[in-house]
Amino acid sequence: MAVNTSQVMMDIKSNEFHKIYLLCGEESFLRRTYRDRLLKALVAPGDTLNFSRMQGRDTDVAKLIDLAETLPFMALHRVILCEDTGFFTKKDDKLANYLKEVSDSTILIFNESEANRSVGPTRAVLNEGAFIECSTPSESVLEQWILGKLKTAGLKMTRDAWTEFVGRTGASMELMDHESDKLISYCYGREGVTLQDVLEVTSGVSVEQIFKLLDGIAMKNLNEVMKYYRPMIEAKVDPIYIIGTMQTIFRQTLYMREMADDHFDVINIAKTFGKKDFAVRKSLSIAKAFTIDEMKGFLSYVARMDTAAKTGRMDARTALESVFIKYCS
Repeated sequence: MAVNTSQVMMDIKSNEFHKIYLLCGEESFLRRTYRDRLLKALVAPGDTLNFSRMQGRDTDVAKLIDLAETLPFMALHRVILCEDTGFFTKKDDKLANYLKEVSDSTILIFNESEANRSVGPTRAVLNEGAFIECSTPSESVLEQWILGKLKTAGLKMTRDAWTEFVGRTGASMELMDHESDKLISYCYGREGVTLQDVLEVTSGVSVEQIFKLLDGIAMKNLNEVMKYYRPMIEAKVDPIYIIGTMQTIFRQTLYMREMADDHFDVINIAKTFGKKDFAVRKSLSIAKAFTIDEMKGFLSYVARMDTAAKTGRMDARTALESVFIKYCS
């Protein structure tokens, strides 16, 4: 069944777990957070006998099923974590049928950026397990989260500091978490976080600079992309930061495009996303260069590169530059 993230915490608190968890959606920070909480509750430290991890789009369904059918050793459950497999984007009768009859001694946790509700494996989870969509929260929810985190550390944040902070992090939860940790360390022992603190401590790449990268990609102009990318590398900006901000901005651009296609005007779109009219027009100008399917394909590819960089399967800079090369050729 489809549930929200609070269901994970309820299951942990009650110690009563679903046999299948599918954590999916664009907000990788939320997916990893709830993945880690489930694993902490289900897997004893150092227990390699009853815990397995499978990763990547070459993950074999038959091997997964064989492993899932193996009884746990001196434990209640065998826990299997599968990440970035792409299982839930395509038809697979073998997997779909198995998910309908998972052993009571097995718990499967899937961490996926995409899930198509119309395919068999996803429908099986909706019927038999917990389907948890991890979407990016609204800016007001993000503000409550970050200000609450700062409050716990004994800090407040001025309004102009918050505005600049959002501009620099692109409303990405992962970037917000990372950059707020830096601010807490920098401002420790003081009462508040000022605009100057944000300017001095957080990443020097603004959302405007990321927009210029996306503009270049929309034009399929690699020279234009490199004009703005090279200074970022020279300034030693983390490529993972750039990938994450690109994802956040482009995903929001897709949502704006879908609203525009449904005949919502700029004013209504701006109200929905809490943006200025000119920012919506800028996003829609980028979106015009793509079809909806092309935008979804771009996000899917960037998500795969993001995962590859964060898991160490690919150098972060190589992962980012592969996006430029693929979409500017």
